[in-house]
Amino acid sequence: MLSPQILYNRTMVQLGICAFREGLIKDAHNALLDIQSSGRAKELLGQGLLLRSLQERNPEQEKVEKRRQVPFHMHVNLELLECVYLVAAMLLEIPYMAAHEFDARRRMISKQFHHQLRVGERQPLLGGKRRERTGF
Repeated sequence: MLSPQILYNRTMVQLGICAFREGLIKDAHNALLDIQSSGRAKELLGQGLLLRSLQERNPEQEKVEKRRQVPFHMHVNLELLECVYLVAAMLLEIPYMAAHEFDARRRMISKQFHHQLRVGERQPLLGGKRRERTGF
């Protein structure tokens, strides 16, 4: 049986995705913020086991945790969830950054977005494969 917390988390994720689809970017960001900022989306949505050391688990605990999981065909696509969250964060963050460019006290709307932005700035831009020969 699914816990009420997992059902609530799954509902908030679906509401966030629906809000994004309808163009309600701030609402989408707010709905997805708690799940994405935790770094444990898989666990919070009942799509994976709790991360504990193997010594702490006994067979009974493992059975209970497996019962808490959602069947595979009902999983929420975690890549879609991350993508929707980051795009919503970008659409909120970029105008805010531009408006408060010289403000020393400006705050971050999304730490995860800033982390991805910094990682992207450090990596070189990679283009597609170059073909040695072009056919006529």
